[in-house]
Amino acid sequence: MRRAPSVLVLVLLVAACGVPTDDDATTTDPDSVPFELLEPAPTTSTTTPTGITQELFFIGPDGLLRSTTRMVPEALTLTEVVDELSDAPQDSDLRTALGDELVDNVDFAGGIAQVDLGPEFTTLPVADQVLALAQIVYTLTTQPGVGRVAFQLEGTPVPIPRGDGVITTDSVSRDAYANLVVPTV
Repeated sequence: MRRAPSVLVLVLLVAACGVPTDDDATTTDPDSVPFELLEPAPTTSTTTPTGITQELFFIGPDGLLRSTTRMVPEALTLTEVVDELSDAPQDSDLRTALGDELVDNVDFAGGIAQVDLGPEFTTLPVADQVLALAQIVYTLTTQPGVGRVAFQLEGTPVPIPRGDGVITTDSVSRDAYANLVVPTV
């Protein structure tokens, strides 16, 4: 029974710490309300870009690839991703080695993007061919699941120059063109 006085003391202490209640509402002088709480809330509108950020690689004035991003309205097919490389960013010193008709199609299987080059590709100077291939390889390998890129011309595997000048008909990874990319810090 010793608990009864302890419980009573505890109840009285809790009640003493409470906020007093009033039976009637009270008004506060508007001049004593802090932080402009009486001002109407400002209306704001924000425009958020809709779409997906796509990483693309373009050629800088020093002849090295640079990563850029571009907002695209929706997920692109691999062919559409490569098509984005034909338009260098506006208002920049970046350029592209790819024109509209240089790639016909891109398929994908087993981690390898298969790029079907258009016949116009063979008319490019070799230096631009190497840069175009590097742009394609670096851009496509940013896509989920793509680790390597193989090239063909009208359905037949075609020998391509790597960044070090070695010619290959094998699929290539970023390593084949690493010497053509601005080093990341």
